[in-house]
Amino acid sequence: MLALRQQRREVRLGVGLPVRTDIAGRVSTPAPSPLPRFAHTSPAGNIGWESAPLTAALRAADQRRAQTNAGTAPQITPAAGSPPAAAPSSPATVATITLYPDLALALLRHNLVGPGRVWLLLRHLDQAGQGWLTLESVRQALTVKDAPLRLCGPRQLRN
Repeated sequence: MLALRQQRREVRLGVGLPVRTDIAGRVSTPAPSPLPRFAHTSPAGNIGWESAPLTAALRAADQRRAQTNAGTAPQITPAAGSPPAAAPSSPATVATITLYPDLALALLRHNLVGPGRVWLLLRHLDQAGQGWLTLESVRQALTVKDAPLRLCGPRQLRN
C-alpha cells in the first residue's frame, strides 16, 4: 500500500500536479493563509488621545511597510512636527510604556482615559512593583515642568 501511494505521489509530482500527502502517505494540510491585513489609510491628523508619538509611529510603520513591499530598503525619517528624540534623562525613564489594546479599549469604553493614563504612568514609575509610591515622588515625576513624564500640573493632579 505504501509503495502504491509513493508511486502515485511520484506520478503527480512528475506531471506537476499538487500533492496532498507526504512520502509516508500522511495527509499534509497546507499552511493556513495569513489573515488579511486590516486595510486602513494613514491617519490624516492626530488619531486621538493626544497621541502625536503614536501617530508618528503608525505613519513610519506604514512607510516601512510600503517600502518593504516595493522592495526598497526602509529609510527612517522623523515625522513632521515631532520633536527630535532625546536621550532619557534618568535611568528610570524608558522610551516606551506598553499599553495593551484590550486595556486601552476597556478604558475608552468606561470613559476612564484620564485616570487610566495616570494609572499607567504610576505603574511605570513603580519599578520595584511594590504597588505604592510616595506622594512626593509622584508629584515630582508627573507635575514638574521639566519632567520627562509630565502629565499635568499639581492642581490638576489633585483633582
